[in-house]
Amino acid sequence: MAKRKLHPEEVKARLRINHGSMTAFEEANGLNRGATNDALRGKSKSTLKVIAQSLGISETSIKAGPKPGTCEKSISDFSENHCLNDGAK
Repeated sequence: MAKRKLHPEEVKARLRINHGSMTAFEEANGLNRGATNDALRGKSKSTLKVIAQSLGISETSIKAGPKPGTCEKSISDFSENHCLNDGAK
């Protein structure tokens, strides 16, 4: 039976339990502030590896990536509508 992947909130909770806060975890591992959240959004494989090592699990057992229903288009580019409003009238 396949193990379920850890939800990003569960990962953050475990980091808080082990380190006191996510900021403390990031400082202890020489990461920039916010790097943990970026990794859990699927933006940094190297930080995800550090998180997995800290928790004693494999990288593949963490559910990292964008939330369902979100998009990666830049909202600073006002030339197009935001992708979540594509069908809005």
